[in-house]
Amino acid sequence: MFEKLMTNSKLARISELRAIARILHNVFFYEPTTENLHLLEQIIITDEWPQLANSEEAQQGLTLLRAWATSPESQKALKLEFGRLFYGPHAPTSAPWGSVYTDEQHLLNGVTTQALMRFFTATGISFQLDSNQPLDHVGLIFAALDVLLERMEQDETNTLVKHQLIELLEVHLQPWVSLFLDSVIEHSNTDLYKGFAYISKSYIETLNSFLAVA
Repeated sequence: MFEKLMTNSKLARISELRAIARILHNVFFYEPTTENLHLLEQIIITDEWPQLANSEEAQQGLTLLRAWATSPESQKALKLEFGRLFYGPHAPTSAPWGSVYTDEQHLLNGVTTQALMRFFTATGISFQLDSNQPLDHVGLIFAALDVLLERMEQDETNTLVKHQLIELLEVHLQPWVSLFLDSVIEHSNTDLYKGFAYISKSYIETLNSFLAVA
């Protein structure tokens, strides 16, 4: 009975971590839509956000998101902010691609991008993209975390998936993601994106802690 309760608790935690990865994928990868913004407001206002690591980043993020949910910026303002931070038309203030931070010349599709592409091929992860998007986009890496956590949810004893999750975090995300998230915190004019940058920091810490004991 105790073992069954522990398994159910672990599966519930995996499900929560998957849900957060999916939200972060949508927040950082897609322009905000009316539907998505409404869903985020409901999650935040009703305190349905899963428990993250008890850290300063988590508290800062939730405080900002609650402030946004009670007085949200317009969709137009958030679309402009999304473009300014992540795409342009001028150079984005917070480029979401890993190689911008890891490449000596800050170029897209650098050596680390190629390594991540090989990882995706080896793990059978693929994306149907509408544009020629470098695969080391932070939003796509959150999507890959969602895929791997779904596989763990289907079989929590699968040590290969656990090792793939650890590799994705330690090799392909953590060497640069703090630089990206710190840039979002510094340059964002909205509580929404600044809040999710803090939440992302806490989420990565939480996922690392979970995998250490899973």
